[in-house]
Amino acid sequence: MKQRRTDRRLEKKSRNVVKQHSSNSQRKIYGQGPVWVLLQDFPKRIHAIHVSQRSLNTKLATITESLKIHLNVCDDKALDDLVGANVLHQGIVAVTSPFVYSTMDQVVVDSKALWVVLDGIEDPHNLGAIIRSCHLLGASGVILPRSGAAHITPSVTKTSAGTTEYVSVVQVSNIVRNLNELKKKGFWVTGMDSGTETTINPSQLDATLPTVLVVGNEGKGLSRLVRESCDWICRIPMRASSIDSLNVSVATSVMLYEISRQRGNDCD
Repeated sequence: MKQRRTDRRLEKKSRNVVKQHSSNSQRKIYGQGPVWVLLQDFPKRIHAIHVSQRSLNTKLATITESLKIHLNVCDDKALDDLVGANVLHQGIVAVTSPFVYSTMDQVVVDSKALWVVLDGIEDPHNLGAIIRSCHLLGASGVILPRSGAAHITPSVTKTSAGTTEYVSVVQVSNIVRNLNELKKKGFWVTGMDSGTETTINPSQLDATLPTVLVVGNEGKGLSRLVRESCDWICRIPMRASSIDSLNVSVATSVMLYEISRQRGNDCD
């Protein structure tokens, strides 16, 4: 009985520690992959790590101690309270500094420049998967609209396997205006659209030029004004089927690979 009371006191104490490190101005990054990305490459962003007993290991304890990062061992209920009961946190949550968006001033034009503009991607899982492909296939960064689209959230970071920490992400108020600005800087704008025959095969692109790849909404595709702002529209050739399109994140990966291939696998 005495041991049970001690265990309850320890559980209550750990939950109070979790609450002390929780703030609306901070991020709660969860999942083994994203947290280890932070630990390995961005430890200064971490304020504290909360881990369940089942996920605690010697490597984590050693690294957090060497980096002087507070490590709180708690129960799963405390982690549920921190990030949500239905979140697959895998027994570990890092409390970090807020995500910092890049600015258009950081968009550099050179032969390797490749930016991905997302015209209304709404699903956080699609956004996370696209950012992961951007990181692995050599894109310079991602441009998002400020409204009407998914933004960088802990869910997006989890889906991206932590690659939101490596990729420059810019928010803009008007995608069409942004595309025109990029064209004036010397970029060539390629849109993706499976719903029309007036397209070219991706292999017909000259992807060695400074490139902007524009990806449309999951259901509606490219908006009319955005489509009209593109220099080319590409359609990925596919076998005949009653299913006439790829998932948007998969289609983006295919296009990014083709651009990488034409550039001699610059991402190697």
